Amino acid sequence: AMTERRITQTLKQKQRTRNQVAATSETSLSLSCSWTNSGGAMTERRLSFHSKPDAATVPELPTITIWIRFLLGALYGVSLGLRNETKGLSGVLFGLNVITFMPMFWFNSYLDANIESYKSLNFVGVPNAFALMLLIWIALFTMGHPESESSLQTNLANMGPREGEQPIFTSGISEGEF
Repeated sequence: AMTERRITQTLKQKQRTRNQVAATSETSLSLSCSWTNSGGAMTERRLSFHSKPDAATVPELPTITIWIRFLLGALYGVSLGLRNETKGLSGVLFGLNVITFMPMFWFNSYLDANIESYKSLNFVGVPNAFALMLLIWIALFTMGHPESESSLQTNLANMGPREGEQPIFTSGISEGEF
């Protein structure tokens, strides 16, 4: 009789624990769903025209700005690479201006953000986006000109000293030193 009572109590305790776990998971699921559903609307509202975000209301604005700059850098790099742009300085400077000042115009004029509340919002992500732009531009330009690439490879291979000539560059280490 004692064993049956203990088994019954243990089963009831396990059932109560299951019910509590189920109730907790349902509550957390409904909370996470409502947070997810309202999160997009909250961010959209906080990034609307003249919403005046600051570090307290939109702490993710520097991250958003970095990704906008990456996107601009990638798109402008593709544009330079596909147009076979060869005027290096003008393409580089215009790309740097696009990457730097378009997001600044967005959060200064459109959002009217409180820039002083952020640590370094003005130039965050500029070097990385600039490097991405250059990488994409160089890669696409090189892929579009295989004859120039093979010519460069041939010229580099022929740069070594010819038979009987002294090498131009020496290491300064004699042959017997190692």
